[in-house]
Formats: sequence, structure tokens, C-alpha cells
Amino acid sequence: TSNRGFLTNFGWTGFLISIFIANPLAVGLCKMFTRDEPLFSSLTDVFKNNYLQLVKTTFIYNLLFGIIISAISIIYVLANMFTVGIIGIAAGNTNAVIIPTILMITVSLIFLVIYCIFTISITYNFSMINYILTDNPEIGFSECYSISKQMVKGKKKKIFSIDFSVSVWSVLAVLVPTVLIVT
Repeated sequence: TSNRGFLTNFGWTGFLISIFIANPLAVGLCKMFTRDEPLFSSLTDVFKNNYLQLVKTTFIYNLLFGIIISAISIIYVLANMFTVGIIGIAAGNTNAVIIPTILMITVSLIFLVIYCIFTISITYNFSMINYILTDNPEIGFSECYSISKQMVKGKKKKIFSIDFSVSVWSVLAVLVPTVLIVT
């Protein structure tokens, strides 16, 4: 039982560090990288001005973001399981397995695309919150979220294309040297 107590305390310690240190540091990092001349002091300025408001806003941001994404994920999994189950029941015990299988894969892919679109859209709505907090650490979550949502309105496709491009280049940057070393 002592190991369980240690792990529980370790988990709570990490949780509290995340709330009171890591979240504000993420805002400080945004502040540091948005300045013309990045200074290390920009990283720690968040602990001086409106610290408790910043902690509260970033906590609400992370909590709501986690709940929303989890809810969408649960709905996706349940809808997928339900649809695949219905298709499986409708197929019955027939020997024609190919058509129900193709139908299940198609429906699953459609749900996956819808899931990705909703998740990416919501993620981009939240994406500017830390940057907004760098200049306005005193504002609350709802105001910060509405500003962030307004900032990305009409720009989500462009942001996605940039994110996708960076992701592809990152994978290639790891994959190409790995292939060259292995071969």
C-alpha cells in the first residue's frame, strides 16, 4: 500500500504543478516567443502580474477543452460501435461478408472524418487563448475564448494547412534520416 500512496501523491503533485506552474509557463513561453527580442524574463513575468487570474483562466481552459474533446471522442466511439453493431446484426449469419464489411469500413471512415473536423475546429477555437493571455492576463476565460474564436474565424483551413505541412515535414525529418541510417 505504500507504493500506491506514493503514486497517488506523485499524481496529485504533478496535477498541482501542472495547474500552478506549467500552465502559466506555457503562457510565458508564448509571451517570450511573440516579442521582438525573446527574453527569459518574459517567461517568468506571468508569476508577477495577475497570477491567480491567469491560473484560474488556464485551469478552466484546460478543463473545458479536455471535457469537450473527451465528450466528442466518446460520442464518436459510441456512434461507431452502434453503427457497426447494427450493420453486423443486419448482415446476420449470411455468407456474404464482403458487403457488410465494406459498409462498416465506409461508415467508420465517415465518422472518423466528421470526428476529425469537429475536433480540429474546436481545437482551433481554443488555440489563441495562451497568446491572448500574454497581453491580457487579467481577463477571464469566457472573454478570452470569444476573442480566440473570433481571431480564427474564417482562417481555420489556412491554419490547418500550415499545421498539416509542418507535421508532414516533421515526420519526413525523422523518417528520411532513419531510413538512410538503416539501409
